[in-house]
Amino acid sequence: MSLLKAFFLSFSFLTNIPFSLFLHFDYQEKDFRRSIIFFPIIGFFIGIINISIYYLLYSFFSSSVNILII
Repeated sequence: MSLLKAFFLSFSFLTNIPFSLFLHFDYQEKDFRRSIIFFPIIGFFIGIINISIYYLLYSFFSSSVNILII
């Protein structure tokens, strides 16, 4: 269960989604240490989402406008 808490802690740290409000986890210091493991994984998925949005909007707008939208 502590790895799951660490995953949600790292996800809410790297995004603006506050999982602590929905799941009511009590985070401890060891959860913060374990959350570093998930930073590359979550960053990879955030990058995939940004790239897919960029290529979906590429046919409608120029690349400068796409960068501003993302």
